[in-house]
Amino acid sequence: MMNKSIYLVLILILTLSGCSDDSNQNNQNVSNNQVTNQPIQRQVNSNPFVNGQMLLTLCQSDKLPDIGACQGYIMAVNDTMIAGHLNRHMLVCMPKGVNPLTLKEIVTNYLKAVPAKLGFIADGIVAEALANNFPCR
Repeated sequence: MMNKSIYLVLILILTLSGCSDDSNQNNQNVSNNQVTNQPIQRQVNSNPFVNGQMLLTLCQSDKLPDIGACQGYIMAVNDTMIAGHLNRHMLVCMPKGVNPLTLKEIVTNYLKAVPAKLGFIADGIVAEALANNFPCR
């Protein structure tokens, strides 16, 4: 059951990342091709699959499918960053040995610390949490 949740979240993220045209908004965060470490954060005006509040609820749950969905979402955003799809906005340099549970704790703590951002789509908030905790030096 947990594997299905992770796969569904990953498919969802990959599908959404290829479907949106954020080029105008992306360019507002980047000048001269430099990384700005500013996430793309948009207030949700339609029904996103996962916003900050939804992710926080999943991450704080005791139910294994919710935990799997939380960790899967975070890992998908992390892999998207590492693959270079978000490197125009921020970079993450994660040391070896960091596991999904650690990432879940970092993101959960960050989500609790930024209640004003919980209405935003969760990918930018997760990316910001990871970049803040694992900056490239």
